[in-house]
Parts: sequence; C-alpha cells; structure tokens
Amino acid sequence: MRDVLMFIIKRLIMLIPILFGVSLITFSLIHIIPGDPAEIMAGEHATQAEVEVLREKLGLNDPLYIQYGRYLNNLLHLDLGYSLFKHKPVIEEILERFMATLELTTLAILFAFTVGVVTGVISATRRNSAFDHTARIWAIFGISTPIFWLGVMLQLTFSLYLGWFPFSARIGTYTELNQITGLFLLDSLITGNIPAFIDVLKHLILPVITLGMVQTTLISRITRSSMLEVLGQDYIRTARSKGLTERIVVYKHALKNALIPVVTVGGLNYAKLLGGAILTETVYSWPGLGQYLWFSLTYRDFPAVQGCVLAYAIIFVVINLIIDILYLYIDPRIKYK
Repeated sequence: MRDVLMFIIKRLIMLIPILFGVSLITFSLIHIIPGDPAEIMAGEHATQAEVEVLREKLGLNDPLYIQYGRYLNNLLHLDLGYSLFKHKPVIEEILERFMATLELTTLAILFAFTVGVVTGVISATRRNSAFDHTARIWAIFGISTPIFWLGVMLQLTFSLYLGWFPFSARIGTYTELNQITGLFLLDSLITGNIPAFIDVLKHLILPVITLGMVQTTLISRITRSSMLEVLGQDYIRTARSKGLTERIVVYKHALKNALIPVVTVGGLNYAKLLGGAILTETVYSWPGLGQYLWFSLTYRDFPAVQGCVLAYAIIFVVINLIIDILYLYIDPRIKYK
C-alpha cells in the first residue's frame, strides 16, 4: 500500500512540469495562428482606433513574455482568466461544459466496454463461427465509419423519420430540472424528477451510440485477440483438466488476465473523449468541452483555448494514473516502486 501511495505522489508531482510545458507550447502556438482577437471582438465595422483601445484593454500590446508571465501568475492562483467573448471566468465555463462531456463520454465508454467485451469474449470462445465472422465485419464497419456521418444517419433515421429520439441538445426546451451536480441524469434521480430523467435519457441515446461505436468495435477486437492468447496458456489447460466448467475457466481465469490491454486502450480512449468529443458534440449541439474548444479556436479566445488544453492535460494524466492503479486489482503480480 505504501508503494502505491508513493507511486501516486510521484505521478502527481510529475504533473507540474507537464502542465508548465503544455502551457508554454499552447501559449506559443495560439499566438502564431493568423488573426487578431481584438479585431474579431470589435467587429468588422470597428475603426482601427477602437481596435487599438481594445487591444490595450486586453493586454495584447504587451510583449509575449509579459503576457505569458501574467498568465502563469494567474494560473498559480487557479485563475484561468476571462473568456474574451463569453466575458465569464474560463474555469466556470470549463467546469460547466466538462460535466456535460463527462456524462456523455462516461455512458459512451460504459456502453463500449459492455458490448465490446461481451462480443470479444464470445468471438474468442467461438472462433471462426458465424458470430465471429459477423463480429469481424461489424468491427471493420464500426472502425471505418466517420463519426459525423454516423451521427447524421442516426439523426435522420431515428429522429427525423421515426421520431423516436430528439434531434439534438441535452434536454428538452420545456423540461424543468433542478441542477445540482451538472450531470443531468444524476440530478433528475436525486430530485426524483422522473419525466426529466426520461427526457435526458432520450437525448443521450443517439450521442452515446455515435460516440461509443468506434470504441465498441476497438474494444471488441482487442478483447478477442487478448482472450485467444490467454486461452492458449498452460494454466488454462490445467484449469480445464481439473474439471472446471467452461464458464468458470473463461470468465474467472481467462477474462481477468485478458483485461489489461483492454483497460489500457479503453482508459486512454476515455481520456481522449473527455478532452472533447468535438465531432459528436457538434453534430448533436451538445454543450460540452469539445464544442467549447472549437468555438474558442474559431474566435481566437486565448484564455479559453489555454484553459481547455490544460484541462485536457490534467484529465489525461489522471486517467493514466487510474489505469495504473486498476492494474493492481486486475493482476496482483504487478508491483510499483
């Protein structure tokens, strides 16, 4: 336990130089991109004098090293600055939109793990069967299908033609919900608002399937490959020779040892999705972190872009840390020093 705690502390300390490097690279790149945020904010009919006044107000006339030093000082005080266009603290915008992305991506990755692991195990235990061949074709289709195209097709089929699910947004216009955590499904359960729960769930189904499709097929193929490798090991043959049922051999002995590469890939993809599922959030008008980052890049909102990238770096490091800790429970033979 002490070794694990020391490992966690070391990884958290490593976060400091990582964030410094990310902030420096992001600050440099955002100032290389053509365009002037002051001109965009002032509007196309603004005079040059008005633009200069706005640049002075925003501190854009200061040398870059002064701007970066000011940014680092604010960052040490957990101040990510104010959005140039929303005129709100960036950290408030990120937290609000992150909860929307967290709800969407968590359900998408749970969907992917559930369907992917089950289909992967069945494909491995029934190798070269009709199910296995069908799963392979489905995996190729899922991996090669563009997310935006899949999202549009689902919208046309299940929203426009069949009318089963809402076309876009996170909750219905006329649905009332008392927000507590920012996770609409959880908030509706906490407040006992069943109509809101059903409405939020309907809004989630299509985005979750769209976002989880690629992850599902990827996890399915990795699970199949890992299971086939494990099922050929000596200890599996020993377990079978003891007279254990095939179900116990597969799910108790083989699956647990086959999960490490699945957890690794799934966890890293979860971190990537949490950083902003831009295409899915754009197609479904989902007010998440990805949509916010795209908007900020489009309008050269320096503080918002830098805040989003830093948030992504923190998410990625934390998810990696959680994956490393999960290894200990999946395989006790793994030790950290």
